[in-house]
Amino acid sequence: MKSGFSINSDSYLWDDFRNGNEKAFVKIYSVFVEVLFQYGMKFTRDSHLVKDCIQELFIEIYSNRQNLGQTNNIKLYLLTSLKHSVLKTLRNQSVFSSINEMEAPFMITYSHHEDIVIEEHAIKKTEAIQKALNELTPRQKEAVYLRFNTGLSYDEICEAMEMNNQSVRNLVFRAVEKMRIVLSQSNIILLYVLKGC
Repeated sequence: MKSGFSINSDSYLWDDFRNGNEKAFVKIYSVFVEVLFQYGMKFTRDSHLVKDCIQELFIEIYSNRQNLGQTNNIKLYLLTSLKHSVLKTLRNQSVFSSINEMEAPFMITYSHHEDIVIEEHAIKKTEAIQKALNELTPRQKEAVYLRFNTGLSYDEICEAMEMNNQSVRNLVFRAVEKMRIVLSQSNIILLYVLKGC
């Protein structure tokens, strides 16, 4: 799920958008809206809430484009902004008003829509993969998702999750180890779960 942009092209695209280029705004939206939706849905099953937050995010950045700072990573900027927006909305709705961001729910479900390799025993593998994912903490699920599904680097995950580099690496390592143990019990290789591994 790479965005297809290099750091330099992200900078140019963002600058074009900040300078009022409508085509740059449309391109940013079209390139990142799906990854934003998929990420937002990891915090809630309410697709309308996620779509509303994405719409509000794009309205906000468009309205304030001349005041926005520079970025060389549009995807990271948008993912982080959306996460804050979704969690704020959930808190306001009292869905988990007493839970801080470190304890926020993060849901990963195994599905056919995420380019995961499926072999002949798909049902058993699906169950095993879901069991492995269920063993992870919400923070582990988020770190694994950001690393393997959205393709963020460890430094980018640090920024998105507001953690230091070593903590993020430990989080991903422990999550992968935990999944490897659960999956090896079912004779499934972790490669089938984490694309790009």
